[in-house]
Amino acid sequence: MKREICSVAVLVMWIAGQAFAWDTSRNPDRWTEVGMQVTGGGDIGGDQQIMTSKGATFDPSLSGTNISVMGEMLMPLSNNWSVRVALGGSFINALRDQAATIDASDSHSQTLNYNAMARYYFVDHHLTSNDVSQNPDEWPSMGLTFTGSNRVGYSSVSTLNGVDNETLDNALDSGFSNSYGVSSDMRLPVSNHWTLTTSLGGNFNDFGNPGARNIAESETHIQTLNASAGTKYYFVGHNLIAQDNGKNPDRWISLATGVNGGLSVHGEQDNNLNGVETDRDTNTHNVGFSSELRLPVANALTLRLALSGSWAYSNYPLTGIYNENDSYTQNLTGLVGFRYFFE
Repeated sequence: MKREICSVAVLVMWIAGQAFAWDTSRNPDRWTEVGMQVTGGGDIGGDQQIMTSKGATFDPSLSGTNISVMGEMLMPLSNNWSVRVALGGSFINALRDQAATIDASDSHSQTLNYNAMARYYFVDHHLTSNDVSQNPDEWPSMGLTFTGSNRVGYSSVSTLNGVDNETLDNALDSGFSNSYGVSSDMRLPVSNHWTLTTSLGGNFNDFGNPGARNIAESETHIQTLNASAGTKYYFVGHNLIAQDNGKNPDRWISLATGVNGGLSVHGEQDNNLNGVETDRDTNTHNVGFSSELRLPVANALTLRLALSGSWAYSNYPLTGIYNENDSYTQNLTGLVGFRYFFE
């Protein structure tokens, strides 16, 4: 293990060294950057509709909050290439109210989140004849990003009429949850003020629990397709830098807005109760919006403020002894962060 850690450290140092040594004068990222962001969000509406095999229906309310912290490092390697790595964690609380014979639940989970990105700039190429010399993006570019998230901690309390269901809690606490994704995005500067953005990607999600007495072992596998489109507007000539030397890569105050959506292209849940296996399909979809304000406040520092929202739906159909489950959630998330540049 020590050998692997040393190898990774040497590789990072080598890349960082190259980032400082190679010519990056025409790369819009310009300088090596470190950043940090803190996000916090909560459900502004949540509802679960449950129907049993006997036709009974229940409608418990859902709610939740989440806080995430992530640090990143971006390194321009040449005039054409930049790479970015990021690492962080999330803390998630999910609540469900009791509804007749349906347990109330209160769960807390912690996840490790990470991603890596490579971006290629098409230097000296333009989409239009418009002047883009004042647009910080300058050249069209394409990025490829890999993401991952693994649950590293989980605890739950399930109660019915004030009595804890320890058997259920123990099974859930021993479960797992992993998510991996890959996406490609494009930035297309079309004038000094405007850049168009778009992305397309997919996620692979797996989660489940080992089961217990009278509680089914389950594994769920969902693959989703995600897409987004948006714009970024630069307030050319305007920033908050007292003595601007023109070296902050963000240059101007900017506002990015976008819409996004995703849907499951395949979803399956495998259940096993006392040796009896039951499989059922599942599907999900979501839509959302995003916005981010960037404020260059010094030649080496930019502040970030963002707001995003989403509406999500998931369905697990009635199959044998397993209840039908439809969930609807609406969420708002805010972000504060910074980018610091090393010239």
